[in-house]
Amino acid sequence: MLLLTNLSGKATISGKATITKELNSYKDLYFEKLKTIRNVSIAHRDKDTLEQLKVIQAISWIDSVNMVSDFDKILNATGRLLQDLTSKSAELDKLL
Repeated sequence: MLLLTNLSGKATISGKATITKELNSYKDLYFEKLKTIRNVSIAHRDKDTLEQLKVIQAISWIDSVNMVSDFDKILNATGRLLQDLTSKSAELDKLL
């Protein structure tokens, strides 16, 4: 992942589009489930205790691990991109 300059002279970041696509896919896949869990178990705890318990008990351990693992992969890719950008920035600072 590098900082590139396109023909119009604008800086672009290779890899950013891939990370954005992965984040959007993750959101499409997990948004409703995470929203339900959040709303029932955290945001609106005082509304319906029975509903809260049902939602919490329905959380699958395997699904949770998969969600976290998928997000971790995206975070790792983002971290690599940010490390590359920091490295390139340090190189540019040396030139100035």
